[in-house]
Amino acid sequence: MASSHALDFAKIIDDGDQNTLIKQFQDKLDVIKLKQIHDLTTQGRLKDAAAKAEKIVASDESSVESKFSALLEEERIELLASVGAAQASMSEIHLRISKRLQDITRDGPPALKFFSLIARKAAELDVLTFRDFGLHMNLVGHLRGGDPSIALQFAIERLRSTHSIVKKYNQCVRLARYAENSEHRWAGRMDCRAKRR
Repeated sequence: MASSHALDFAKIIDDGDQNTLIKQFQDKLDVIKLKQIHDLTTQGRLKDAAAKAEKIVASDESSVESKFSALLEEERIELLASVGAAQASMSEIHLRISKRLQDITRDGPPALKFFSLIARKAAELDVLTFRDFGLHMNLVGHLRGGDPSIALQFAIERLRSTHSIVKKYNQCVRLARYAENSEHRWAGRMDCRAKRR
């Protein structure tokens, strides 16, 4: 196709469903772009890779699946860029990307919607537990020689934090039970593999 003359190509496609053809070509073009993004990221050219990924996400022509893949690449780029930064930033990256995944899959394929929901709930739990760890460290510091009144405030805040974690954990358990019987459960396993990378 790439080597054929434009006029010859136009004659071949003249009789077909051109909207479907455009969509199929766009999907193939996006696959090539996604490979370039992956290669740029591997080479450490994170800004270039991020700019290309965001173009796919912002494109009206790109499919939900292409945008979804581009967002996963953006998450990988941001995680690599955050190496050496505070651990909390990684949790925030997962949460921000999972919210964007939910936005683009709102009218998309059910399996991708399911993946996005699992990713968001896992990210929310991650953010809560990391915050709780910080509260715990501050509480321990004040119990061992700090201000008792501040220690009391941290203890109260930790109770609230624990309540939030238990509530979010129970949401995750209910989602996992739902996933057991869902025809889209493979999407949940895909999310677990992505989180382990």
